[in-house]
Amino acid sequence: MTVPLREGLAVAEGVLGAGLLLMPPVAAGLAGGAAPWAWAFTLGTGTLFCLAIGALALSRTGPGSLAEVTGRALGPRAEDAVTALYLAGFTVGQAAIALAAWRLAAAGLGTGTGQAAWWALLVPVLATGFAARGVLPPAGWRRARPAAAWLLAVVLCADPALLSAAGLVPGGGHRWWAAAFLLLFAGVGWERVARIAPGLAGLRRTAAAVLTGALLVTAACLVPALWLRAALPPSPGAPGPVTRTAAVAAALLLATYCATNIEAAGSFLLRLRHRWGRGAAPAVAARQTVPERQAVPERVTVPRPSGPSPAPGPATHHAGPASPHAESLPALTEPALPSARTAVRTTGPASPLPETPTAPTEPAATAAGPSALSAVRTAAPTSPLPEAPTTPAVSTPATAGSAAAAALSAARTTAPTSPLPEAPTTPAEPAPATALTAGPSARSAVHTTAPASPLPEAPATPTEPAPATAGSTGPSARPAAAAARATVGVGVAVGVLLCGAGAFGWSVTGLLGGPAVATWAAYLLGGAAALRAGPAAARIPAVPAVAALAVCGIAAVLTL
Repeated sequence: MTVPLREGLAVAEGVLGAGLLLMPPVAAGLAGGAAPWAWAFTLGTGTLFCLAIGALALSRTGPGSLAEVTGRALGPRAEDAVTALYLAGFTVGQAAIALAAWRLAAAGLGTGTGQAAWWALLVPVLATGFAARGVLPPAGWRRARPAAAWLLAVVLCADPALLSAAGLVPGGGHRWWAAAFLLLFAGVGWERVARIAPGLAGLRRTAAAVLTGALLVTAACLVPALWLRAALPPSPGAPGPVTRTAAVAAALLLATYCATNIEAAGSFLLRLRHRWGRGAAPAVAARQTVPERQAVPERVTVPRPSGPSPAPGPATHHAGPASPHAESLPALTEPALPSARTAVRTTGPASPLPETPTAPTEPAATAAGPSALSAVRTAAPTSPLPEAPTTPAVSTPATAGSAAAAALSAARTTAPTSPLPEAPTTPAEPAPATALTAGPSARSAVHTTAPASPLPEAPATPTEPAPATAGSTGPSARPAAAAARATVGVGVAVGVLLCGAGAFGWSVTGLLGGPAVATWAAYLLGGAAALRAGPAAARIPAVPAVAALAVCGIAAVLTL
């Protein structure tokens, strides 16, 4: 079996991120020399959880986010709970990232970090503005950010004096469980395997991808952690220019993470509003302009002349001398419609161009619509078609549907009373059909003669306005406007948290507790979903993962 390196890299990209810059000094300050063991515990728990979720998505639920996979296994309330936990964790986490970014920039520039919490408000303000307008790092840069974060973390951990000046190395020294719990902030992203596993060929391939990704994550996290352990305590003296430059670059990199994470938190908020019936769906694309469908003339009731109606009969009529006593002719009866449609289809559509003379036995259609059908119906190559004695039809006022009866009457009065003439005839150009022609036979005639005389159409009116432009308020702009409002709402919440940090002196370590708690609870729900709905391959790693999460949470509460 080949090693699925591409899938393993995808898993590692989901885990590695801003935590590479923040968590090595935090874990070293809380756990002291035991920080690598805290890393190993958290990474082992994340690997087991990743195996359980990957097997669950592969065998039961299909691809999706952790919220979607949990919802398919435990119900919609569990999905809403996971989404709400991610919303809270991402919001508080961006306050910690913004505060750390400004502290690193201030330490690198040598301006001091006394009022860092207030100046850090600039980070979410700019990040929210760019995210609301859709100005985010391209996909290629996002894939390269973990490598850049790892390189900067190695440079900063080699000279921990600047990290201490930025306030990222807390005191404590022996709170091992607290360090392991806060490291869950750096471990969020293991659930990305739920989108990758269904595309792999079987559980073995999924397990190989997870283990490959776990090895990459472990190597990336333990290298700066061990490097920092060897460099502590920091040597006296000012940081060098390389370290200062790396600090400023790390601050800018954290600002890009803040922008993309605020946008992601806005999508969580929008999804919750949609689920609770107070907003538009986040996945709704802008509706495109669709022209209104051409209206088809509806069947109109044709008033019949007074007198008894003739019984339905065959489509042909007997010829004879004209009679001056008939008042009018009945309209085309319904039983003759199928034969009329068949005759029109067999003769093909009429052409507006002049045609060669037809055979002597084929009469020409003199008009479109029912009269053309009657003329075609009277054409019989084997025997002459006599007509019943008729008189010229009395003209009636033009009403809806009267065109059919008038055309039929004209065709009968002008029909020959003797066998069909042998001289060739030239087919006349069909008259254009109007929207007043009633009945199914009229519709068939209009459709069959469309190339010669198209139905007059009114210009189609779009059912939706054109795609929205800058400043547009049409329906197509609503999903984008709703997403922008949700992003701004998350940015405002981040700003409020930073104001609280400035007013009450909250540290980066204290703010990191929020996303750690959210990740811990979300992973517990995901483990419960694997235990309830997953196969044996999902339940086996889910049991130790859920147990480790429970023990870590209880111990962290007791030691904080």
